[in-house]
Amino acid sequence: MYLFLKLMGAYLALGFLSTSRADLRPSLVPDLDEFCKNNATLCLSQLLDLRCAELLYTRPRQYNACSKLSFLGAKTMEPTQFTYSRKAENGAVREISDKIIFVKELRTLIQDPNTQTFLSDLHAALLSSIRESLKPGYKAPKEKLNLWSYALVNAKNDFQVALKRIGVLLQDTRKTRLAYEYLNAEFPAKAKPGKPATDYKVRNAIFDLEKITAFLDPVILRQEKSKKNGLPFDLFPAELEIEDAIQPKVYHFYPIAYLALKLKESNKKMRYPVHQPLFIPILFRAEAELRSVPPYDVSSFFLLSSVELSPENPSHRMLAQETYSAVHAAYFGFGLNEKYPVNEKDFSEKYLLNPKQRLKELYDELPRNKMLR
Repeated sequence: MYLFLKLMGAYLALGFLSTSRADLRPSLVPDLDEFCKNNATLCLSQLLDLRCAELLYTRPRQYNACSKLSFLGAKTMEPTQFTYSRKAENGAVREISDKIIFVKELRTLIQDPNTQTFLSDLHAALLSSIRESLKPGYKAPKEKLNLWSYALVNAKNDFQVALKRIGVLLQDTRKTRLAYEYLNAEFPAKAKPGKPATDYKVRNAIFDLEKITAFLDPVILRQEKSKKNGLPFDLFPAELEIEDAIQPKVYHFYPIAYLALKLKESNKKMRYPVHQPLFIPILFRAEAELRSVPPYDVSSFFLLSSVELSPENPSHRMLAQETYSAVHAAYFGFGLNEKYPVNEKDFSEKYLLNPKQRLKELYDELPRNKMLR
């Protein structure tokens, strides 16, 4: 009864009223988009809390932990709405608005001399690999430049520093490139009202980030990956052996891994069993993926039990694959000395049949108390 009341209270807190299975629009809050723009952390924590209740409503203690950790996860990510304008080739101005995460760390990192050197070095290394791959007669080497290995060596084998850098800075390598655009606006080359001119070292680092983001655009990477020689560099930790199993989207893997790392650090005081904080980054990615596919968009509210996915739909298959990627990312960021044992095909098949049931099973599959590195 407690969980039922908690679930209903959360629904009412966000003002949701079911109107149809695919489109559950808010009644008390007239515009969910607007509410979430202005209350991003609260919105995210409540949505995750509802998923916790939906998945764990028969297990009060498990739900309680999931609920508390959902709020901590949302607070840790610090989602912030950011809007900017971009001029298209035809001269039309398009407004782009989305959320960036880890904002304070993003600002701190770009001003850090060591991180600036890392961005410059990574830019040069990626560019060199690309140029080499364009030479006549090029054959892919057995050992390519690996993004994670490069970041780790550059951070003098400090796992946390390396993951923080690529998890925060490479949080959006799509054409929207939100992290770059945010930093470009916050640290202008020329003085603006309320913003002084930025030191040239910071501006150079922002320039390097722009180029790195362009190199890691998932659309371009997907095209190159399908060619004979594949990509000129590897994107994910070699020990996970997932390079060919998941999409070339570093912005879905490393931020999730970094969130898992942050929750692991926070859990040293709270002392929850490993599986409880480990589940939150996966749940966040699963929620975000579901909201990327119509009709389950950002302005609708839906129960997992209402979701219908099809293995015949390419977008749905990719959605399942991205959720699978998040499991590996969470394991990696949390420092587990083991890999997630289920392969992508088996995971995706079950997820596409019944995402709610697969997430419940996943929760029980996660390790309870394991050795961490």
